[in-house]
Amino acid sequence: MSKTTVDLERATESTWAKAVTRFVVPILLALLGTVCGLLLQDIRSSLEALKTEQRQQAESTQQLKGDVQVLNAKLDNGVIWRITELERRLNTVEQATKTP
Repeated sequence: MSKTTVDLERATESTWAKAVTRFVVPILLALLGTVCGLLLQDIRSSLEALKTEQRQQAESTQQLKGDVQVLNAKLDNGVIWRITELERRLNTVEQATKTP
């Protein structure tokens, strides 16, 4: 056998290697799992907050659309009234010029 094979076998049979594989690795995996779980929970809560904010923005947008429609209707009514008044004045002027 070559020297590297013997060194590798000795390393895998050592007490430190067994202790690391039996105790340290499971502890690290448990810590990693806990940290990943906490991160996932934080991401989920952030997404839920974002969804709530988006719902509120959608409601605000709907309200704004309604307000704009009301404003457009009022402006249209104002323009129609103004045109009617101008036509009435024009008719009055035309009648005044026709009468001697």
